[in-house]
Amino acid sequence: MKNILFPMIAAATLIVGTTGCATKRHVQAAIAPVEGRVGEVEKKSKQNGADIDLLHAQTSKLDEKTADVERQAKAAGALAETANGAAGKAQGRADAAHVLATDGIAKTDKLAGTVSEVNGSIDKLYASLDNYKKLTEEVVFFNPSASELSKDAKVQLDALVTKLGDKSKYVVEVRGFTDQTGPAAVNLQLSRQRADAVVRYLTVTHQVPLRRIQQVGAGAESPVADNKTRDGRKQNRRVEVKVFALPDGRA
Repeated sequence: MKNILFPMIAAATLIVGTTGCATKRHVQAAIAPVEGRVGEVEKKSKQNGADIDLLHAQTSKLDEKTADVERQAKAAGALAETANGAAGKAQGRADAAHVLATDGIAKTDKLAGTVSEVNGSIDKLYASLDNYKKLTEEVVFFNPSASELSKDAKVQLDALVTKLGDKSKYVVEVRGFTDQTGPAAVNLQLSRQRADAVVRYLTVTHQVPLRRIQQVGAGAESPVADNKTRDGRKQNRRVEVKVFALPDGRA
């Protein structure tokens, strides 16, 4: 019995061992393709992860560029608004300048008309002056280097005003002179001061209208006597006062 059982057990063990080996190889053969596909999937998964990270990085850069473009657009908009405001102000100034120019032209035209009227009046006045005749004349004298009126000079001017009477249309010419002593520039200034003294006396003391007086300082020009003598120099230190008036009945 024992002799029969041992061979049977050995055979069964062989069969089981053989069957186990076959099953293991079968399983390994079946699993190998799956493992390969799993490896490929993992590889693709890693690649996809890398692609996703790259896409995220690119998206982030795109977002930054978009934000930068938006900032530039806002800045450009602000500049455009500023430019529009400046353009509006410039237009306002241009409009104001146009109004001023138009007003200026109108005033210029009006002034031209006024000047024309004044010129006409002046022309008429000078035409009328041709009819004026010398009414009276006085020559007042001055001390050397002086421009103050003496008592005698004031008496002469008082008499001149008296001769005017009630005349309303007259002109007074006042011309100041010096002798030839001293520099020409000093003499010219002194002759003007002497003429000023006469005009001041006529207008302040006798209320002769200043508009009726014409005056000039001539320095040492037009001497009436020899400057080499004392008496000649005295005669040259003078102011000539002439009154011209329209004869009665003339206009």
